[in-house]
Parts: sequence; structure tokens; C-alpha cells
Amino acid sequence: MSLGTNTLRLDGKSIRTNDTLPVMNPATGEDVGRIPEAGPELVDQAVAAARHALTGPWRDMTPSERSAFLHRLADLVQAEADDLARLESTDNGKPLWASQVIDIPQVAELFRYNAGWCTKLHGDTIPPSWPGHTVWTAREPVGVVAQITPWNFPMMMAARNAAPALATGNTVILKPSELTSLTTLRLGELAEEAGFPPGVITVLPGRGEVTGAALAAHRDVDMVCFTGGQDAARSVVKASACNFKKLHMELGGKNPVIVFADADLDRAIPEIVGAAFSNAGQNCAAGTRVIVEQSIRDELVGRLADATGQMRVGAPTEENIEMGPLISSDHRDRVRSYIELGQSEGAELVVGGETSGPGYFLTPALLTNARPEMRFMREEIFGPVAGVMTFTDEEEATALANDTEYGLTASVWSENAGRAHRMAKSLQTGVVWLNCHNRFDVAVPFGGVKQSGHGRDHGLEAIMEFTSTKAVWLDHG
Repeated sequence: MSLGTNTLRLDGKSIRTNDTLPVMNPATGEDVGRIPEAGPELVDQAVAAARHALTGPWRDMTPSERSAFLHRLADLVQAEADDLARLESTDNGKPLWASQVIDIPQVAELFRYNAGWCTKLHGDTIPPSWPGHTVWTAREPVGVVAQITPWNFPMMMAARNAAPALATGNTVILKPSELTSLTTLRLGELAEEAGFPPGVITVLPGRGEVTGAALAAHRDVDMVCFTGGQDAARSVVKASACNFKKLHMELGGKNPVIVFADADLDRAIPEIVGAAFSNAGQNCAAGTRVIVEQSIRDELVGRLADATGQMRVGAPTEENIEMGPLISSDHRDRVRSYIELGQSEGAELVVGGETSGPGYFLTPALLTNARPEMRFMREEIFGPVAGVMTFTDEEEATALANDTEYGLTASVWSENAGRAHRMAKSLQTGVVWLNCHNRFDVAVPFGGVKQSGHGRDHGLEAIMEFTSTKAVWLDHG
């Protein structure tokens, strides 16, 4: 795709806009181009096109035809995987190997996996209590779905909801983060190349308070999928009340990593470091609250500090780097302020927290002597900052882990199978990893409880999110 243009593709046509947004490279801090911004008028046009496609060509296709479109899109993503990975890392700052190995392959897999569901949706026949009647159910698309996606996994997060939404017959309007729109814009172009009818997939770049707000408040949008922070989510919830839209929300986490004295530390240490600092900690599932049994506290902290201090931080294309820059200068300042806040609250910074440029670099930080009431241990930082606190028994570990308004993920490290099962049952999260962290699969549901949001991504649960059930009664007369 080309930068420096003020043209959008909408309903199969090129539309010029008056407003543009800068594209920054977080590894250099440089402005590398501009993209168009869609205002309220273009939102209206996009929603009208999506509504027309929903009630026309997309609705009239057979499930196998829809499946073929999704497979073609997956093929195009795979064919362009290297270019897409480079574009993602330039825009987002993550290591190139991560885009190549994690992000882009999962985009293709999401479309391919959900393509299989197109031909497998069905209802039920229910024997009613009324004589002389037949009752059956059908699963139907929700309608026009707006997706407001974050900047941490731009293309993957776009595909995560778009794939099941399209598989179930909905039309989709994607509003990527204004900080990382490039691969989502390219996804829209690839959808056109795959032959999707106009209006089925539309990409509208823009700021959340402009484009996102217009979509959330639009009366012809039937569902909003939002991934992001709680303040923005509250605005989406309020705006959606205009027509009581269906909402699918993933709102982050403050995820515990619970380490018992019998844990295999050789196995656990690299996983815990990855849990906290992968994608520069800009990860809703990041394990940033390390809760360790008191008897092994000193050993764990020492080994974590060594491993954290050895992490290689650099630009996406540098050799053997493990962590890239943060997304912006403002975000790096915000993350650094949490490290300083933790220190002012009495935590000890044992390693990391150093900034460098010209990009937005920050070395991963580990703080000890943390307490559950400290703000840096309660608020989602969304950066490479982890705190360590201790427990003495299983009951205290559970209480500390659950002492949060979030409830997305948790991991438990223990060689005691019974304890692991008990902890999995008692933790108030949507995902529990036992002796591992950050395991994902397009067939396995992912989502949270409490203020981490509601709804599930991946698997059958995601397919159900984007359908509604219709019951049909037939009186035999």
C-alpha cells in the first residue's frame, strides 16, 4: 500500500478525504507518511454500504461460497506474509521475527479456521409442548459489525473478530488504531483482491474520538467489538445505548503469575520473563503481578533479575532482539511514570527502567517489595513493568491473585497436580495456564471476566458471539 494519500476505498470506489493522520515509526520517532482519516460523513457512507451488502449479495451467498472467500483471503495473506510482517513491525515496533512467526501466520489461520465454520452452522428441532406444532431454530448474523481495534497486535486483532463475523454472514467495518493502521488498510485491499463484494469489509482509519465514536453511536450498526482501555470502553457503552447494540469487549488485564515453592524454576523463569515483557509488555495477557511463595522469593527474584537484565532491546530488524520500542513517546513517558510511582510507594527497582532513543525504547523493569495496594500493582500499565510480592500458603496466593478489578488470565507454576487444579478452579479469570503462559490457539476460547470485559474470541464461542438465534413455530393446522 502507498503512504501519503488521502484516498480511501469505500463500497468499491476510491473516496478522497480532507483529513489525514501521521504514521510514526516507533523505532526511530520519524514521521514516515500519512493516511486518510474517515470523518462522520464517511462513516455514514460505510455503514450504508455495509447494510446494502448485508441484505443483498453477502446474504444471498451459500455458506460454501462465503467459505471460499475466507480461504482466498487467507491465501493472499500467506502469499504476502513477509511484506505484511515488515509493514507491521515498521508501524508497531515489534521485532520482525515476532511479526513473521506470530502475528501474520495467525491472521491467515484465523480466516482459514473460521472458513470451516461457514458450512457447519445449524439450528435445532425442538419437540414443543403444543400438539400439532413443529419448532425449529436457526442461527442468523447479527448484522453490521463495527470493530474498534488496538495498536498492540494490529492485523491479528482485526482478523480475530472479522473472521468469525464474516463466516457467520455479517458485514464488517474495521476501525484500526490511528497509531497502527497500515496492515489493516492492506487487509482491506486484499479483501478486494479476494473478490469480496463491496461493503462486506470496509476499513475506516481514524481517531477513536472521531471515527470510533461515530461508529459506536450509529443507529445502523448492530454490534460493536472493542478492544482497549476502560475509559474508552465506557464511552463506547454509552454511545451504544442509542439502539442497544450488542457489545463484545476485551478490556485488558492485570494478570497474576503464581509461583509455588515446588515449581520447576528452570522451566518457569524464561516463561515468566516472556509473560511480563513479550511485545514490550504491550499485551493484555501480560503476567505483570508475580506472586511467589516466600521460601523461594530470593532465588526467584535473583534469577528473574538476571534474565530480565539480559533481554536484548532494539529496533525491529536488529539481530537477535527480544523486545522493540514502545508505541509512542507519550506511552513511554506514561510507563516510566509507573516505575517512578512504584518506587515512591516503597517498591525497589532491581533492574531496568532505562530509556534511550531516538526511538521510544525502555528496558524491561522488575520491582520487588511490592504490595497489593500499590497503584502500579493494581492498574494496567501496558508496558514492560513487573512487580513481585510474596505469599505463605495457597489460600493467600488465591486471595492476592483475585484482588483486582480485572480477570483476564493467570498462570500457576507448581509440580503438584492437585494444587494446580484447585488453583485453576479458584482463580477469577477467563483463562488459566498451568506451568505455561501465553498459549493461544484459534480453536480455544479467550476472554475475561469482571472488568476485563465480556464475550469470547476464538473457537465455537466466537462463532456464537456473531449470531442470533431465531425460533420458528409451525402450526400444522
